[in-house]
Amino acid sequence: MIFTKSHSIIIIGLVLISLTGLSFIQLNWLNGAKAIQEEKVQDRLDKVIEELKPSFTHQMLKGGYFNSTCSEGLTIKTKQLIADAERIMDSVLRVRNVLMPYELGITTCQSNQFSWFSDPAFEDEIRNARQFKLDGYEFSTPVGRDHLHFYTLFSQQDKLIFREMSLAIGSSVLFMLLLTAVIVYMLYTIFRQKKLTAMKNDFINNLTHEFKTPIASISLAAKTMNRLEVVRQSPKALDYLNLINQEGKRLENHIDKVLQMATLDRGNFDLDKTAVDVHQTIKRVRESFSVLLEKKGGRIILIPKAINGTIQADGIHLFNIVYNLVDNAIKYHDKVPMIRISTEEEKASLSIVISDNGLGMSKEVQKQVFDQFYREKTGNVHDVKGFGLGLAYVKKMMEAHGGRVELDSQQGRGTTFRLIFKRG
Repeated sequence: MIFTKSHSIIIIGLVLISLTGLSFIQLNWLNGAKAIQEEKVQDRLDKVIEELKPSFTHQMLKGGYFNSTCSEGLTIKTKQLIADAERIMDSVLRVRNVLMPYELGITTCQSNQFSWFSDPAFEDEIRNARQFKLDGYEFSTPVGRDHLHFYTLFSQQDKLIFREMSLAIGSSVLFMLLLTAVIVYMLYTIFRQKKLTAMKNDFINNLTHEFKTPIASISLAAKTMNRLEVVRQSPKALDYLNLINQEGKRLENHIDKVLQMATLDRGNFDLDKTAVDVHQTIKRVRESFSVLLEKKGGRIILIPKAINGTIQADGIHLFNIVYNLVDNAIKYHDKVPMIRISTEEEKASLSIVISDNGLGMSKEVQKQVFDQFYREKTGNVHDVKGFGLGLAYVKKMMEAHGGRVELDSQQGRGTTFRLIFKRG
């Protein structure tokens, strides 16, 4: 598949949507965690208040800050009360590990004869904060019975919650940054690979075209020399010319494979589908290898089982597909090559089955054999020449035709390729 600008836009869009979605999920999770943490903090502060009640009540009675029998007024030792209130508050907060600023207030409930706030500027906020009645003591006033109320305000409660959640928030931010960095690096790698692939294809395309011109000139010169009488009278000269022609054709075939793969990688090829007789195509391939097989003592056996051998296909590419498979079947041999090509048909498909008695492939090799430029590792021995393009071309071209290629092979027992074309 060719990687176009629209693909880049789609990938970037999907990445942004994914990051936005993950961020939204993370924020929701943090909000949920914040609500849970708020409940825990509230519970801790409620326990602080519960512990303050008996401490303050005991201190009021013990310290003798007011005269409980006085009915006309209330005597309060203000400075001592403030000091004891803050000391008790600090002690309880330290035990509960609630290290945060606070404001205090103590007032009479009805008569307002006594009203003390650690910071008068916060009086309204303190009066609306936590409060409790100092149990164990009531006193008489001109307007009736009265008692004291204790108020406490934790002005930086949100900071305590944030501090308790700092690990969760920090880890969330860290992992989101790491994920973003990984995605950015991945996109950079994709676009860099796209650029390198385009440069590679352009280089291969230009290089192969530059090669075709001198190869054509060499082939033409060899054919011209072959017609000269002086050359035809020299068996050694004819052998050299035949070698030039043979190697020129082999080099031209390799260049054609490279050009075919570059065309497939760019995705800008069009199949010229017509009604093609696969039996005739196979016969043409067999004729192409007749001289080579004769030298090796091998042969190609054609078994046309299909009654209707016509399919809709690109004739040139169909020839190349079968040619590449037969070429491999001849190359990978350590004995006399015997190649069997048969056709089979079903209701909606036609198959070309190519079997050989060659070296075969291991399971590991079969997993990668259709990859571009892949060649089985043979150490420093390179008896079989090639670029690892033939089978990659076969697979891509079968997919372009809407068909598929299947492989069955065993080491030392040969290989079978099945080309399956859909009819219609």
